[in-house]
Amino acid sequence: MTSEANPEFFIDKLQHASTRREIFEYALDAMLAHLTPERALVACRDKETEELTAQATHGLDPQTVFLAGEISTEMIKTVMRDKQPMLLVDAARDPKMNDRTSVILSGLRSIVCAPILHSGGLVMGLVYADNRIRAGAFGPPHEEWCQKLAAMIAQRLTEVERGQAAEKAGKTQPVALGQVDEATWNAQRQKAFALFREGQVP
Repeated sequence: MTSEANPEFFIDKLQHASTRREIFEYALDAMLAHLTPERALVACRDKETEELTAQATHGLDPQTVFLAGEISTEMIKTVMRDKQPMLLVDAARDPKMNDRTSVILSGLRSIVCAPILHSGGLVMGLVYADNRIRAGAFGPPHEEWCQKLAAMIAQRLTEVERGQAAEKAGKTQPVALGQVDEATWNAQRQKAFALFREGQVP
């Protein structure tokens, strides 16, 4: 197995990613290498609208993935609500899913999905993979792996955001310090001038 086909290669890349885009893309690459799904998705919740948006996809249109019934929106809602991963070995025969429009239209069979959780419990997004051809394409080990991947994504997103915030603060801090130093220097200069003048008074 080459490094490019090894999920651990992409996991390592993810853990050292410096941007949100890199995090999502490496996470998707890891999913493709480990799960070999027909379709896959990494989605993140928009901070302003609270809506899920596709950040990296395979076999899915990122613009319509949540609108066109391509995936099980019911499963997505359940994962987001319960904050727990979900595995369907055969969605077409699962009593909870076999009457869902998305399952019927897409012919979904195997599905695995896990939420990306912030340390405070907020759902930041999710990872999703499916197979419309083969039932049993995913099992409990894949569900557990997706849960771990989602945790890595959450951790790295938090680290990158903190790093960007610190960098932004670092760029503004010298200006503030410079202003304070200049003000202090001016005050000391005025005081020195005053003392000098007082010393010249007969």
